[in-house]
Amino acid sequence: CLIMGEDNLKTFHKWKNFETILEHHHLYVYPRMGGEKVNNQFRDHAKIHRVAAPVIQISATHIRNSIKHHKNVQALLPKEVWKYIDEMHFYKSP
Repeated sequence: CLIMGEDNLKTFHKWKNFETILEHHHLYVYPRMGGEKVNNQFRDHAKIHRVAAPVIQISATHIRNSIKHHKNVQALLPKEVWKYIDEMHFYKSP
């Protein structure tokens, strides 16, 4: 499956091979502030599932930028994910 924010679903039709992705995988869409307008072809698609979750103002972009600026984001990530990001030096500025 693929997990994405509702903001990414808005432009999903522009992704390379998006039809192939939908043929082989389910999409789970996390809500975002403001409720993005979604392309009609995705509104009732059988493989696209909206997650009933609280809307929080934390995004992958926020996490990446925080790491780049040497801020501690360990509490926002599963332990294994943080360990991998840290070991691989992802998102850190040179």
